[in-house]
Amino acid sequence: ICCGVGTIISAVLGSAPIFVSMSAAAGIRDGGRTGLVSVVVGIYSFLTACIFSPLAAAIPSCAVAPVLILVGLNMLGEAKEVQWR
Repeated sequence: ICCGVGTIISAVLGSAPIFVSMSAAAGIRDGGRTGLVSVVVGIYSFLTACIFSPLAAAIPSCAVAPVLILVGLNMLGEAKEVQWR
């Protein structure tokens, strides 16, 4: 339920809804057992974004593209751990 609500709220606020799922997966992988992990990570992420948003606004868009490619490659690396069958 927490992930669903987080995804709805992030979509309404114009954020990437996939972030909620990634943070939930990371929390579960590190030992979190309830949806409260997603809520806590979401609150920390929101507060961090509020603090560092002026700094992030100064970064040009063309500098962000290589970082997003690296994040995508990192996510693909995790896909090999999935038991597909």
